Amino acid sequence: MIRTPKAKQVLTKAELALFLQSLPRAVTTHTSTRLKQKVVRTRALRNKFVAEAKRQRREARGKADPKRARAAQGAERTLLKAEIFGEMLERFQGALKAAPKPAPKKKRAAPGAKKRVKKKAAKKKAAAKKKPAKKKATPKKKAAKKKAAKKKATPKKKAAKKKAAKKKATPKKKAAKKKAAAKKTPATRRAPAKAGKVSKGGRTRADAATRSRLKRSGAKRTNRHVAARGRRSQARRDGRR
Repeated sequence: MIRTPKAKQVLTKAELALFLQSLPRAVTTHTSTRLKQKVVRTRALRNKFVAEAKRQRREARGKADPKRARAAQGAERTLLKAEIFGEMLERFQGALKAAPKPAPKKKRAAPGAKKRVKKKAAKKKAAAKKKPAKKKATPKKKAAKKKAAKKKATPKKKAAKKKAAKKKATPKKKAAKKKAAAKKTPATRRAPAKAGKVSKGGRTRADAATRSRLKRSGAKRTNRHVAARGRRSQARRDGRR
């Protein structure tokens, strides 16, 4: 173990203060948290001086370019510092292992956390009260909704429904419709010939007038109009039916 007088020759004031804190009497007074900080700092300084001692040796041998204007002649002081901080690191680590572990701290809730939780719960209750109970739809409302849905049906949908209905019509139904239409149409009737009023004997006044004229004139009646008279009489008979 390197003594204090020797350490004072090579250490700076800050490094010497850390050295004194690592002595056996002083090291036990530190808390575990402080000891962890000391371990980290001491290790960094030891590694620094070890690397610097290697560089100085290479410069002294001429194997590396000098970092300063003059090349290092040796690395005795730097090696002594590295040795001192190595011993300090061992003392700090031993004290840290022997130090009692601190009890785990209970996590304290943030001052406003409880208030936020209470506010959220209050808001949820208020929202639940404001929501009205769902009313059951009455039959009238259901019917109104159905009518509204029917009104919303577009013309395209209606046309599609008509086409589907036409396609569904079977050939038998078409034949039945044609027969019904044929029954409803009236039979073609012959237009009755216009004739005068018929007398009790079945002859018209026009025939009587022609006979009287023939008697006065003394002319004879020809048979050219027999066929026409037969047609007229037939038409009269058809008209009586």
